[in-house]
This record gives sequence, structure tokens and C-alpha cells, in this order.
Amino acid sequence: MAQTWEMEDEHGRMTGDLVDLGYTAYHQRHWRPIELPNPRRSRRRPRKMSKTSWPEVVGWPATQAVTQINADRPDVAIEVVPNGTTVAPGYNAERVRVFFDAGNASGPVVGTPAVG
Repeated sequence: MAQTWEMEDEHGRMTGDLVDLGYTAYHQRHWRPIELPNPRRSRRRPRKMSKTSWPEVVGWPATQAVTQINADRPDVAIEVVPNGTTVAPGYNAERVRVFFDAGNASGPVVGTPAVG
């Protein structure tokens, strides 16, 4: 927090005037420090930790896994990909790939889906 000073008048009331810190010791007896919020920090909201992987959905049907991932992270795009399919390399913080077993009738998830 930024620190500044405000002044007391002769009756002990605060005037609310803001000044620099360059006063003598005599003047500082009549001034007291106050805390002002840092405008850069006060506008920011605390970041909520978002889930980045879903090990619990391994073995689930792909449709149920997609529903769970979408409920946890509606901000990401979910790609459902058959296991063994070649995918483009690269990291994307707004993508989750769900690999499933296409040879099985229920289409279970075979690897842990993760952001990237």
C-alpha cells in the first residue's frame, strides 16, 4: 500500500490534505501516516485455482468425461480423439484432449485428460 500523510488542525481534527513526506521533525509531529490502497492491486480479483487435469475420468465413457470436464472448466475447448490418432503438437491453455478407446462399445477414456 502507498503511504502518505494527512494533517491535524489545531483542534485535533484531520484536514484530509495529502502532502509529500519532505517535512521537518516539527511538522511531522502534526502529521500522521495513513494507508491508501494501491490502485493496481485493488482492481484485480484474486485468481481462482482452476483444475488442469482429470485423472478421475479414466475408464469413464467419453461422453460422461466431457460433461464432467465442461462442468469444471467451461472456458476450455474439449477435443474428443480416438486413442492412437495423430494430433498436432503444441500447448494450448484453452484446450483439453480426451483420448478414448474406439474399439470398445462404451468408448472409455484411456488417458488422463489435461489442459494443453
